[in-house]
Amino acid sequence: MLLSLLSVIFAATASVQAVDPLVDLTYAKYQGQTLQNGVNQWLSVRYAAPCIGNLRFSAAQEPLSENTTQDATKEGAVCLSANNQEGLQFGSARQPMAEDCLFLAVYAPANATVDSKLPIMFFIQGGGFGSNSNANFNGTGLVEASGMNMMVVRINYRVGILGFIGGSAVNADTKGAVPNNGLNDMVAAARWVKQHAASFGGDPDHIVLSGDSSGGNAIDILLTANDGAGFPDLFVGAAAESTGWGSDPYAVDRDSQLTAAINATGCSNSTDPIDCMRTMPISEFQTKLPKGGWGPTIDNKMLSAPHYQLMEAGKFQKIPVIYGSASNEGTPDFISNQSASTAADIENHIRNQVASITDEQVTSMLAAYPESLNNMSFFGRDVSSKNDTLRKGKGVQWQRDASVLTELKLQCVAAFFSDMFAASSVSGNYHYRYNILDSTPGGKNDQGLFTEHTSELYAIWGTNNTDGGDPGCFKLDSSDPLSCATGQKIVQAYWISFVRTLNPNTHRLDGSPEWEEWSIAQPKRIVLDNTAASMETMGAATGEVVIEGMNQRQRCNSLVLPLSKTINAGLKSGQSLPPFANGTRADPTLGVGSSGNTTTAVTDVTG
Repeated sequence: MLLSLLSVIFAATASVQAVDPLVDLTYAKYQGQTLQNGVNQWLSVRYAAPCIGNLRFSAAQEPLSENTTQDATKEGAVCLSANNQEGLQFGSARQPMAEDCLFLAVYAPANATVDSKLPIMFFIQGGGFGSNSNANFNGTGLVEASGMNMMVVRINYRVGILGFIGGSAVNADTKGAVPNNGLNDMVAAARWVKQHAASFGGDPDHIVLSGDSSGGNAIDILLTANDGAGFPDLFVGAAAESTGWGSDPYAVDRDSQLTAAINATGCSNSTDPIDCMRTMPISEFQTKLPKGGWGPTIDNKMLSAPHYQLMEAGKFQKIPVIYGSASNEGTPDFISNQSASTAADIENHIRNQVASITDEQVTSMLAAYPESLNNMSFFGRDVSSKNDTLRKGKGVQWQRDASVLTELKLQCVAAFFSDMFAASSVSGNYHYRYNILDSTPGGKNDQGLFTEHTSELYAIWGTNNTDGGDPGCFKLDSSDPLSCATGQKIVQAYWISFVRTLNPNTHRLDGSPEWEEWSIAQPKRIVLDNTAASMETMGAATGEVVIEGMNQRQRCNSLVLPLSKTINAGLKSGQSLPPFANGTRADPTLGVGSSGNTTTAVTDVTG
C-alpha cells in the first residue's frame, strides 16, 4: 500500500517537473539549451527525414531514428535557395544552406512542464518561394515578452524547384515526385508540432500560424487546402503579414518551365528525365538550372483552383485571423522598379505584371496613380528624396511605381482576404496598417524605403531577434522624438495576445486602443505608428489623398483587385475573369466601390 502511494506521489511530482533541455522524442534525443533569460531553445530539430537522394522531389517523410543524442544548441542548415550552391545564404555565417534542411527550432519557457499547454506561434518565413529569407529568427524575445506564456516554433521548408517542382511529368512520376513540397513540408512540420508539443510544454491543440510575404501566401493556401476544409486538426488561428499572391497555375501550365529545366540539366534524352534530375549531384543540378521562379501548383489537394476563387466561394478554414500590410510595401527593389524614370517605365511594369490587361485598364491605372505619388503617398506621407546619396532608388518615378505595386500586389489583396472572412461572418477578423517609420540618420526614411514590405517583422519579433536590420528608432529612448520603441512594444503585445487568446486585445499593452474587427461596411484597421496605435477606416484614413475621385477602398475594389485576381488566375491576353465565385453567390463588396468580376469564365472552382 505504501509503495503504491509513493508511486503515485513520484508520478505526480514527475508530471509537474520543468521540461529538461535534453528532450526524448522517441525517434531521437535532442540536447537543447537553457538561456540566462529563462528560455529553453532547441535550434536544429529534424521534423522529417533528409530530403536528399531518392527523396528529392518527394513529400516529407518521417524523421529517421538516431542512436546518439543530437546537438540542438546550434542552427541546422536552411533550405537551399533557387539557383544557388550549398554554402552561406546572403554571405551570412548565421545562415548556412544545404539540400538537407528540414529542421525546426523550438523556444519555450524553462519553467514549462509537459502539462503547461502553452499556446504556440508557428512561423512560416517568406522569400518568394525561392529562399528561406527570414532564416534563424530568435524566438526567445517573444517568449520573454509574453511573460513566459507562449511557445515559438519556426521552420525551414524547401524552395525553388526542390520545393515546388510541378508539371504533367511530375504528376506521372512513379518514384515519389509530387508538386508543392514546400507546402507539404509546412504541414509535416505542423504535424510534428502537434505530436511533440507537450514534450516542450506546448499545447498541441493551440497552434497559431504566423507568416510573412510568401509565408503569408502559404497561410492563405493552407486555409483553402483540401477543397476549402483547410487543416482544422492543426491550426486554430492565423496572422498573415504583408501577404500577397502570385499565380496559381495548373500542372500543364508548368510544363514549359519543367521542360526548360529538363533541357538545361541535360536530362532530355534520359528515359526518365525526372529521375535524372533527382539523382544528379546537387552542385551540378543547381548550376545547370535556368533562372525562373517556382511556386505552388494546383494539385487538387493543397490547391483545387486559384485560391482567390476558393476565397470568393467561401471555401476556406474559418478561424480568427490577422491580415495587413505596411504603408509602403512596394519600395524594395524586388517589388518595384527603383530605376523607373518615365511614364513608359510605369506602363511597362504594369503590363509585365498583368498579362491580360487591356489598353483601357492601363490608361485607368496611369490616371489612378499620377506623378504626384512621387512626392506624396496616398496616405499623405512625404516620399520625396531626403538623402540623394543614401536613397536606394535613383529613378524619378520610383515612388509612383512603388505605389502601384503596393496596392496591386499587396494591400488590395490583404483587404480582399479580410472582406472574404467578413462575408463568411468569421468572428475575430482583424486588419492592420503598419506605419512605423525609421527617421534616424541613414534609416529607411533616408533610403526612400519608408515603411517597406515585411518591416512589421522587426516589431513583432523584437530588437536583435531577426536579421540584424532593426530600425535605429527601436534603440532610442521613448523620450527621443525619433524613437519608435513604444510603437514596437505595442505591436508585439497585440501579436502575442493574438497567439495566446486569438484576440489581440486581451493582453494588449496598457494604454493602447482596442483593435476593432473589420467588416465590409466598416473596413476598420489599426494603424501602428511610432509612439501609438489608432483605428482608421480604409478609404477614410487621416491624411489620405483622394486621387481621380477614388479613395483607397474604391480604387482597390473597382480598379485594382480585378487585375490582382487575373494575376492569381494566370490569365493571358484576351482572357478575362469568371464571375464572382463562379456565379455561385453575389460579390458581397458590391456597393462599396467594387465593379465585380467580368463575366467570361476561364476556370470553375465548383466543377
